[in-house]
Amino acid sequence: FERIFPGEGDKKCWTMSCWVKGSWAADNSGDPGEYRIFSGSNGGGGSVPRSIIEIGQSGRIWYGENPSGGTWPTDVRTEQYLRDPAAWYHIVVVRNTNNPNDGSNRVKMYINGDRVIAFANATYPGTGDEGITNNNVLHRVGAYANSPDGSDNPFDGYITEFHFVDGA
Repeated sequence: FERIFPGEGDKKCWTMSCWVKGSWAADNSGDPGEYRIFSGSNGGGGSVPRSIIEIGQSGRIWYGENPSGGTWPTDVRTEQYLRDPAAWYHIVVVRNTNNPNDGSNRVKMYINGDRVIAFANATYPGTGDEGITNNNVLHRVGAYANSPDGSDNPFDGYITEFHFVDGA
């Protein structure tokens, strides 16, 4: 599924929620690649502005925003692994850079209703920072928006009840 939003939404505050089940958890012996849940890009590959929410590194959830096409000023990866190949996981990612408090309140992640508090990496956006997500660029569910045809690391599994809420 892909869509270019007809106009710019709130690039500081949004929520993504979905249920996922996939084959990444079947073999925890190595990195199976990345399974893109949601991504945005102004396209075509290479170092362009882009954002990714994915399951990678043997089951860790990663959210990254790269609004300049250079470095990743938002780079948040869970310490927790999703390991049960038979389980459905409810994943929620919340971005709210309007929050002037510490960075951990600017990006929040939840797995099955529990807030994730342990991260393998946590580089949070600054107060008021805008990302590429929710801009009027290509967004894809289950595929990489920066890949011209979406074939770069598509989601191998199930995604259901996908919701994206602008400004919340």
